[in-house]
Amino acid sequence: MPLSSPPELQPTAAVHVNLAPPRLLEEALKREEAALAANGAIAACTHPHTGRSAKDKYAVVSPLTQEHVWWGDVNQPMQPEVFERVAGRVRAHLQGRDLFVFEGSACADPRHRLQVRVIAEKAWHILFATWLLRREAPEARRQAHGGPRRPLTIWHAPTLQLDPARDGVRTSAAIILDFERRWIVIAGTHYAGEIKKSIFSYLNYALPFDGVFPMHCSATRGDQG
Repeated sequence: MPLSSPPELQPTAAVHVNLAPPRLLEEALKREEAALAANGAIAACTHPHTGRSAKDKYAVVSPLTQEHVWWGDVNQPMQPEVFERVAGRVRAHLQGRDLFVFEGSACADPRHRLQVRVIAEKAWHILFATWLLRREAPEARRQAHGGPRRPLTIWHAPTLQLDPARDGVRTSAAIILDFERRWIVIAGTHYAGEIKKSIFSYLNYALPFDGVFPMHCSATRGDQG
């Protein structure tokens, strides 16, 4: 299935968009990305990153973020030219690989709903995103992703190990947010929680402009849907 957007990536291998969770589980097991635990849960090894790499998180500097981001050890600045270099490496890494894509949204309130696209090389990371984010009917998804506001796009390349000397980062892993372009690049870490935290970080930046104070919470689907 062709990847409709973004145009910056023209994949040459298979692209699987919004597969159902059973199919994603099947692909993850077939590709030996994870194992099935005795209780039916999926188990994946994320070594050496078994938690968030907070010291490897960056935000791209721009006139807007320069004023509105709280810079420091948590939000480290990255110059646009450095981000372009790293993002180019990530896109080149993903170019010839089978890709898994989730297209859906974050935030239940339609007034603040954020369209989200996750592009990943591992099926199990998209399975994680599928349960984490809001799935939408195909027609609603087509209308939303074809609308005037670009979705937040996450480029997920955990098997790409960055070179600090070449790429201008601290270690072989980096989580980089470009708030204005609505891009997030995650490289060098398999820890799936970076996907969730990056989306929340974007919302934590964007929603206060609408007078909304975002807070962590958890909501799952009940028996009645």
